[in-house]
Amino acid sequence: MKRTQTAWLLLLISVVLTAIPSQLAAESKVIQLRWEELSPIISGQEVQFVLPDGTLLRGDVFAVEADSLANNVKKTSDKANHPKGPTSVPRASISSLDLTKTTIHGRVIGTTVGVGAGALLGTATLFAMCYERSCNSGAATAATLGVGVGVSLLGHFLGRSADMHVTTIKIVR
Repeated sequence: MKRTQTAWLLLLISVVLTAIPSQLAAESKVIQLRWEELSPIISGQEVQFVLPDGTLLRGDVFAVEADSLANNVKKTSDKANHPKGPTSVPRASISSLDLTKTTIHGRVIGTTVGVGAGALLGTATLFAMCYERSCNSGAATAATLGVGVGVSLLGHFLGRSADMHVTTIKIVR
């Protein structure tokens, strides 16, 4: 394969790999529930919501009570007014929340495909650098490893983005 053909092939593969993330991105869904229906769905789960004052809270739900949401705040955008730790958020302060669940399938598949594609692209890079002329073996090895590891990491991160499943729960009154 000529050098220009290899360069075009690498460019084509790069364009395809950059177009894939939007196709692999996990879809988020929106559901509407009454306050009384929340408990079996979010108890023991990690949720994220925004309070009326604009503070973002993320944490594990202990219980859904009649007038409040008992949770353990892990992350807050306003540490002074809403510190980390156990807290109870009034029911009137929550209009919607995001429930995020992660799986591992996408990372396993993405990393496996990434390693295979990285090995192929790394080998193609080596041949493109050294096919018609002698080359510096250190530079060729570094380029081969760089391309291989880079594509492997890309596969892992694409798989990770496919593993995120967000459900937005709108609370109806």
